[in-house]
Amino acid sequence: MGHTSQIFSPSAMLRILASASGAGRQLELLRNQRRARQINLVSDWHRRNEIVFVHIPKTAGSSIRRALGDPTPHGFQHTAALSFQTVAPDFFDRALSFAVIRDPIARFCSAVSHLQKNSLESHDPIFHGVEEMRDLDLFLHRFETSAWFRARVFAGLHFQKQWYFVSNWRGELIVDELMALEHLEERLPRLLEPLLGKRLDLGHANVSRHYMEPEDLSPRVRSLLERHYRQDFKLHEWALASRAYASSVNVPEDA
Repeated sequence: MGHTSQIFSPSAMLRILASASGAGRQLELLRNQRRARQINLVSDWHRRNEIVFVHIPKTAGSSIRRALGDPTPHGFQHTAALSFQTVAPDFFDRALSFAVIRDPIARFCSAVSHLQKNSLESHDPIFHGVEEMRDLDLFLHRFETSAWFRARVFAGLHFQKQWYFVSNWRGELIVDELMALEHLEERLPRLLEPLLGKRLDLGHANVSRHYMEPEDLSPRVRSLLERHYRQDFKLHEWALASRAYASSVNVPEDA
């Protein structure tokens, strides 16, 4: 099968090894900051509106960007808050920054479904040639039984931990507002319409039936996800319970 003879590029191997060793966050933040310096990350739109949307993958971000008119260039949509803060600290400090967080298991299922329906290479080269991403049963079997395969999945952009995108090096939340996906249609217009001076139409922020649903996961797979995404579960629960701005929230990575 494909996974037995897979040849990895040096960058893919580095990402997988970092994921397997627990250093994935450090590597991804460094990569993110390097790429953020390649473009004019803070556009005229950002400065005019003084808004920073931190787009965590698979959290209705495309719908939000369309509603806002956010012109972030293709390939740079998933820029972490820390990269904005590093590249343009004065702007980041005065702008309103926000992100949306999703139930980690629902997001995981959505990410798998997204890759099954789309070009693996164009969405993340790390999955090029991975036959398991095309076969749900095979994917679940490999994910449950192979630590190396899990490390590869978790190294993928769509599977990165959500708190990577909204925290600093110390694990402190640095966005002004973190809202749960469940509150999006209620809270986003209330937060941004006064700033933008227009009504926001999110369209279909919640996707319909996926190839993979949470009920497809075995207890073993759910347990693996709960352990890997433990900080994301904490943040999502906090966001569900919170109706105020995010401040002084700390989610340091467990040892």
